[in-house]
Amino acid sequence: MKKYILIVLFSLFANIAFSEDEFGGYLTHNISLLVGAGLATQNNYDVGPSLALSFHKACFKQRVFLGISLNYQEYSLYYDREAQALNNEKAYEGVTIRNKSDYGFFSPSIEYYIGNSCNFSLYANGGVGYSIGGTETLHKWDQSHSYPLTPTNAYDSTINTTSNINKLIFRYAIGMCQYSPIYGRHPKKIKFMFNEEIGFVQGNISTTANSNNPSRTTFSPNNLSPVYVTFRIGYYIW
Repeated sequence: MKKYILIVLFSLFANIAFSEDEFGGYLTHNISLLVGAGLATQNNYDVGPSLALSFHKACFKQRVFLGISLNYQEYSLYYDREAQALNNEKAYEGVTIRNKSDYGFFSPSIEYYIGNSCNFSLYANGGVGYSIGGTETLHKWDQSHSYPLTPTNAYDSTINTTSNINKLIFRYAIGMCQYSPIYGRHPKKIKFMFNEEIGFVQGNISTTANSNNPSRTTFSPNNLSPVYVTFRIGYYIW
């Protein structure tokens, strides 16, 4: 439910009337809305929807912009590590983790526009994300029955570890944007926008991967810190 409320709020903010002006033919401030999806470079399960709303104000001769970015990102991960199976059968020992978590981020941002028409920009941002929902399931098993194990201490467990999802995480990202005019001339312009971004989560997204977690086995992950590549489209006003 929180996820859908956030999407509605993004849409509302993006349609608020906004005052723009220019100085010497250069941008002075802008607002943008982007919608897209991302996927993890490792342990990816599915694409996760992504939203971004940002506001920037020009400084340093209207080429460098400082501002804030509000982001929503769903992380969809599947970790799977098993002992080698024989004859195409299920491995006798292993761990899988299915994590689907939603975060809202507040990030200070810096952006640099390139070219006379300012149709290309590079940016970096970083900030804190708050969990707004998600689920996690841990499956671990050991059916090896080899010394020192016996059939009586073999196990196959599926555990709901949703409570292990961290409430707060830190993320930083770098990206680039391309702009294509839609309509309008001075003093207002609206442009179609393409965005490519790579984001880095610092620390584990879940305590299931922590070294002191009691559910750990030799097959548990050393970290769950996804690197996410995101593609978005949208529009911006300046």
